[in-house]
Amino acid sequence: MIKLELLKIKLQGRLRYNIFVGLAALSVMGISIYDVIFLENDPSWRIFSIILIIAALILLSFNIYFISTSSKDLKDLKKDKYEKVNAKFISFQSKNLSKKGYNKVTYSGQLFRIIGTETMIQLDVDDVELKEDYVIAYGKRSKIGVMIQKYKQK
Repeated sequence: MIKLELLKIKLQGRLRYNIFVGLAALSVMGISIYDVIFLENDPSWRIFSIILIIAALILLSFNIYFISTSSKDLKDLKKDKYEKVNAKFISFQSKNLSKKGYNKVTYSGQLFRIIGTETMIQLDVDDVELKEDYVIAYGKRSKIGVMIQKYKQK
């Protein structure tokens, strides 16, 4: 299905982005460790290098988490073990208007209510409108999803 390929592309894009940022954090951390160990610097530079090492380590740990969630969701998607729900888009944190030649509204911090229950789930889904019902496929760890179709209640 084309929509599931779109979900796969989104997950692969997130995976590539986090690998790149993780490698950048590793590079900064490696250079800073080299500076602290092998170079004779003044104490203020050593303190700055140690702060850089700590910040890069924190960034790297977050990226390892995001890499693992994206890769597990990709593996589940290849085995057809993705999540699929009927949900109503009920709220969002912010609304943005894209100005790339066309006016497309995007939402961040999207909150959906699963139809038939009172369960709420926060997902990142494109091409949805507020107060509408959708069939959504998503990765259960990364919370990245795609709208399969509008949900029609029977």
